[in-house]
Amino acid sequence: MKQLLHANWLIVLRASARCFLIVAACCVATITAMAQAAQEELTDLSSRVEYAFYSGDPPALRQALTSLEKLSVSSAQRDLQLNDLNYGRWKLAQLLAATNADEAGRSADSCVAAMPSKPSAEQAALTAACLTLLEELRSLRSLWYRNEREQRIKQATALDAKNLQVQFVAAWIKAEREPDAAETYVAVKNVVAAFSDASGRLHEAEWGYAEAWYLLGKMEFARHDVLAARNALERATLITPDYREAQALLKKLTAAIPGT
Repeated sequence: MKQLLHANWLIVLRASARCFLIVAACCVATITAMAQAAQEELTDLSSRVEYAFYSGDPPALRQALTSLEKLSVSSAQRDLQLNDLNYGRWKLAQLLAATNADEAGRSADSCVAAMPSKPSAEQAALTAACLTLLEELRSLRSLWYRNEREQRIKQATALDAKNLQVQFVAAWIKAEREPDAAETYVAVKNVVAAFSDASGRLHEAEWGYAEAWYLLGKMEFARHDVLAARNALERATLITPDYREAQALLKKLTAAIPGT
């Protein structure tokens, strides 16, 4: 009798163990599928943010940011989500700076406020970019914003000086602050070269490459080197065909070249 009870108990234990393993496997599969779906949506929204900026479409950028803010992601995906959000907030502020300073300021404020206490290099760089716009938008507090911006870009560079996005933001800040300085021209050329060297390894979601070529095109145009400017702008539109500002400047300078 005892042997029979023992055998039955073993059968129950084994059945319970099988059930537990099946449930655990189902849970893992569900969690994996949810994480994969969130990653796909995160990638899609990141692309929508970039496209809205390059096409000069603030309403579409607002909509993408709202969806990105509402997206539920795993803890492992939160840094990517924050990077995409703050990139979008920076670019929305950039698009609106000339036409809606209040909304531009609020967008840049959101970017600065979102920086974690221990940021990554890219997060610190994005904060520095937003502080640069706030320095321009709010002249009464420009000294404070400038000091904060300098601290954040130094922090980003100290964390990862080889990061292409950090290098791009540093060059972009120079272009915003001192567009005609020789140091700025060198910085932009260097970041274009760095992106070009890494172009075969760049992920599609990496930002800054097309805009770096656009900045170089603007500078070459300002230096009256129309052919070099056209080459840079053509590269920008090759990378991002819907880049509205690059298309507009390319059209303008093409008209300035004899025989075109």
